[in-house]
Amino acid sequence: MKKFVQIIFTIGVFLLPALSSAQTPSNLDVLLKEVNESAKEIAVKCDTSKSYFLEFNSPSEYGVFKIHLLAALKNANVKISLTSKKNRIAYAIEKAAVGYGQPFRENFLGDFFVKRTIILSGSFAVPSESGNIDSRNFFFAKRDVVPLESLKKLESYSLKFTQGEIPEPPFFASLYEPLIALGAVIISIYLLFSVRSK
Repeated sequence: MKKFVQIIFTIGVFLLPALSSAQTPSNLDVLLKEVNESAKEIAVKCDTSKSYFLEFNSPSEYGVFKIHLLAALKNANVKISLTSKKNRIAYAIEKAAVGYGQPFRENFLGDFFVKRTIILSGSFAVPSESGNIDSRNFFFAKRDVVPLESLKKLESYSLKFTQGEIPEPPFFASLYEPLIALGAVIISIYLLFSVRSK
């Protein structure tokens, strides 16, 4: 029984950090979160007693955002009508883009990381209670650091705007690791034979 508890404790110690580490959100997840933020701004302007029609004026490649925006508005207690066009919310996404910086290492022989920038910009117009139209531009930019090797996993192949130009790791930096490993082997062989001969 004591041995079993020790084994479980050892496994728990090694697996807990792996399970508790946060997964990096995909590029699409970050963009959808930014759409949620714009939906919150719209909801503040809307009258909860009225129904609104969403007029999504964006390129067809951004169509994935329309369904998500409808759900976000509904969650923010905005009544959406699919037939009545009396109260229109005009919504347009002008730019959704992903960019990556140059690769860098956080320590000497560690993995490569890149700075990721995700941008969503556009505008919306909501009819106000006075009968005027309240329009606003929105701009969201999220910057974070992600591992270089995970960039392909963070992009959606079918959605071009979630893809950025993936940078190549520096050529000379990738030569250091084999040279250091080779040097370590040579030194250990030298020390092995020199110590044994004495």
